[in-house]
Amino acid sequence: MANVAARITLTVQDANGTKAATPFYLEVADTETVAQVMTELGAFATLLEAITDGKVVRQSVQIAGVPAAQDTKPVAGAFVSRAGTFNFTPANNRKWGAVVPSIALAKQAGGRITLSDADVAAFTAHIEGSGAPLQYTNPDGLSLTNFVDAFLGARKHRRAERSTSLEYE
Repeated sequence: MANVAARITLTVQDANGTKAATPFYLEVADTETVAQVMTELGAFATLLEAITDGKVVRQSVQIAGVPAAQDTKPVAGAFVSRAGTFNFTPANNRKWGAVVPSIALAKQAGGRITLSDADVAAFTAHIEGSGAPLQYTNPDGLSLTNFVDAFLGARKHRRAERSTSLEYE
């Protein structure tokens, strides 16, 4: 049995409507089910509510994992501000964009994302075709079932960019 790192975040709202998030870090046995983790989260939220004058308005659990070694990454010229946005439509037909920071230059051609690229196609198909036990959704919980389009954009990370002396195109 191994433990995995996790973070519980509870957001508390005061009488003025101001919200503050407070994280708590823990380790979870890899044999725990999602239902068991959510039960613990509910119990912990109840304990926190007992010692605050605010109201717990949001709770979340993040299970941290480290991906397999990527010894060749990041590549020269990779910038998180150069992003690719992949738009999907859920049941309500309103686009929702999944942002991929530092979109690979090899996956671009002519200022566009190459949708016929095998890796790009696998990425979009995975989100579209997800199902039990996992389903990709928008923030409203609507399933992302139709890939619509993709485009290159820029996301500003000014504070982080100020700490480097590199310039990019």
